[in-house]
Amino acid sequence: MQTVMQIMQRFVDEARAAAANGLSWGEAGRLVGNVVRLGVAAAAELEDAPGEAKKAIVVRWTEALVDVALPVLPLPVWLRVVAPFVRPAIKAVVMAIADGLIEAAYEQFSGLRARV
Repeated sequence: MQTVMQIMQRFVDEARAAAANGLSWGEAGRLVGNVVRLGVAAAAELEDAPGEAKKAIVVRWTEALVDVALPVLPLPVWLRVVAPFVRPAIKAVVMAIADGLIEAAYEQFSGLRARV
């Protein structure tokens, strides 16, 4: 049986391989959504970890994925000149959105588990 860490590392490795050929913004968004969904489900299985520790794990996985995807995302021509300055801001926005997604996914996942 694979551990949670092995599953998430495999997902990030697969994303890295997909990013080698470039990613569209839609593909990157789908990857971020999937890593959040899978991460929350996997972290929920870590019974000994408190909620904040679980969230921190999912944030780290999401950030690892964003670090893989961000350099290969297409930027408009007029932004390419300032890409080194723009990409950190894009990462900050994506991570802020991911933080909200993690909270929402956890609430949804907790609600589903409570019903079972």
